[in-house]
Amino acid sequence: MKRIVLPLAAALALTTPAWAHDHGHHEPDRCPINMLDLAAQNRELTCTCTAADTAGGVVYGTGRYTADSYMCLAAVHAGVIDTFGGVITAQGGDGCDRFQGSTRNGVTSQDWGKFGLSIWFTDEAPACPGTKRP
Repeated sequence: MKRIVLPLAAALALTTPAWAHDHGHHEPDRCPINMLDLAAQNRELTCTCTAADTAGGVVYGTGRYTADSYMCLAAVHAGVIDTFGGVITAQGGDGCDRFQGSTRNGVTSQDWGKFGLSIWFTDEAPACPGTKRP
């Protein structure tokens, strides 16, 4: 039996088309719990949330979240991913004078007062609650 399996495995390895090989493509690293460090640097992060990462935690805000919010749970609240997880891109930057909580996509976020750093999942930062864009 071994003489049949080994040559067959070797033959399959030799006949795999070049396009079928992985050329460095991989999922982004797993997301950190929050984005405090990167938000302080006005950075963007693309990372992978697992289902476990969306299972619990605290989220403050709507659309724009405090940077200490559980990032993957905030992404579910924002509608970027569901509770099965997935790849997200979060932006970080300045905070707001207040954050408004809400219930969206099965996640309830909390209200919070002034917080110096925030995150969001859109190309442009959503307006802080109580402010209007020009």
